[in-house]
Amino acid sequence: MDKKEHLRDEKVLRKALNELGEYFDTVQIFVTRHDPAEENGTLEYNCGIGNYYARLGQVKMWQDSQIDGTIFFGPEESDENNEDEDEED
Repeated sequence: MDKKEHLRDEKVLRKALNELGEYFDTVQIFVTRHDPAEENGTLEYNCGIGNYYARLGQVKMWQDSQIDGTIFFGPEESDENNEDEDEED
């Protein structure tokens, strides 16, 4: 990957980060792309804004949900799903 492509990728990530940051207190973005020119074949980026510990806690919640198989939703969506399940019973 040449420097021009790397700068373009960073620009895209910065734009997404800034746009999301206008609506949310914390944002953490992880992205990967297959790139055969890279040593391990994968190009990885991550970036974030907002309280570091809040972002770290959210990543931990995501990891835990992957381990125990639960699906993580925000509070509003979670409540809606529970109401739908109650109506079916």
